[in-house]
Amino acid sequence: MYNIGDLIIYSAHGICKIDDICEKTISGSTIMYYVLHPVENSKHLTISIPVKNDKVIMLDLLKKRKRKNYSNPLKFRV
Repeated sequence: MYNIGDLIIYSAHGICKIDDICEKTISGSTIMYYVLHPVENSKHLTISIPVKNDKVIMLDLLKKRKRKNYSNPLKFRV
């Protein structure tokens, strides 16, 4: 589960920031949603995605410490 303030990669929208995690009731069914927005967005787009949704791909961004471990994955010895 993600937290408010986390940066994620969300489909065609790219890097997005999670602004809120809230309940929404639609057609009598109450579901938890992530509310997020693309970081590079001049149109102020807001996206709501159900927290429990296996059809939507959301990926973690690597933190700086983890990126360091992958900085040269093809290091060869000669």
